[in-house]
Amino acid sequence: MVQGQLTWWQLSDLHWPAHPSTELKRYIDNLLQHLRKSMAVSGRPNFTVFTGDIAFSGQSKEYDSVGEHLIAPLRELLGNDVPLLFVPGNHDMDRAEALIKQSRLVTDLTDPAAVDAFVGNPRNRANFADPFRSYSDFVAQWGPTGTDDAYRWTHTITAAGHKVTVLGLNSAWAGFYHTTDAPTESDRGRLLLSIDQTPKPGEDADFTLFAQHHPFEWLNEDICDPAVQSLRRNYQVGLFGHVHSPRELGQLSSPHSTVLRIPSMLLFGRPHGDDSARYPRGYSVGAIDVTTSECRVRYFKYDSVYSDSFKEFTDVYSDDGKSPTAVLKPRRHGGGDCALDRDGTALSVRRHVASDRPTAQTGAGAHRL
Repeated sequence: MVQGQLTWWQLSDLHWPAHPSTELKRYIDNLLQHLRKSMAVSGRPNFTVFTGDIAFSGQSKEYDSVGEHLIAPLRELLGNDVPLLFVPGNHDMDRAEALIKQSRLVTDLTDPAAVDAFVGNPRNRANFADPFRSYSDFVAQWGPTGTDDAYRWTHTITAAGHKVTVLGLNSAWAGFYHTTDAPTESDRGRLLLSIDQTPKPGEDADFTLFAQHHPFEWLNEDICDPAVQSLRRNYQVGLFGHVHSPRELGQLSSPHSTVLRIPSMLLFGRPHGDDSARYPRGYSVGAIDVTTSECRVRYFKYDSVYSDSFKEFTDVYSDDGKSPTAVLKPRRHGGGDCALDRDGTALSVRRHVASDRPTAQTGAGAHRL
């Protein structure tokens, strides 16, 4: 662990099969070797977070396999005092189990109060957690106590004398119950979060982060707005998966809130069929200097062509090749937002991520790093 810093490793979208290929095993060996070397230089992270799609189809045999080939060696590498945190993605849902549910109980939810009442009902809550049973069993084995809850959890970490609250959310629980002519897009704009899933952190938390698989634009905007606004008001950093690309790294700002959005690369699975700059395989490292409140994000891409190793993915950084940074204010002293200028607008961050795409469609006030 680095003195004076809160650091984490973010891995996402493994899509792990029950029977891993030789290529996947070799890839994981190279990843673990790279992490071991990185740790020798930079120290251990304060936590590691997996932002969803750990398994390919939410089956217990897939979790048994990823536990054996990745999680157990990672636990041995990091030691028992570095928490492994997990949130589920759409691939962590057992769809055979979801098929027997009454989908209209979800699809008929049309307003925030209805969603809150639904999730607050113990019978509904247990019923629609069933498709994540294998996921929760896996997390109960490898994660901190209490983080196996199928809807949300909160975990507290102390780093360099500062209290850090991490919130984990299930953004996939209402997925799969909608059908459209484009199955791959059937969840977009339809997923649900309840207010119950977005509790306000304690006033004594110096830094606040949340992790969920889906970016905000995959949620039902009208129904989920209260939950999203709660996250944006009370949390400084959001860690996301699902998009398989780092290019939407940036600040989401409004006159009343700012959250630093950190998307993850695809760790493995290659559903796009290549290792392009748009959908690279790899992971990210985040760090917050607890003295200056500067947050830095670094991305590492797997080079399968020349070296079978991980190298810093500077292609997505600005022209100067330096990793992006943003300044956060400790909540205890500044209310939990990024630094603001006199009219309440988020100050420009110090680096920009190179992009060939327009600003993410996350509403007015979206800024890139």
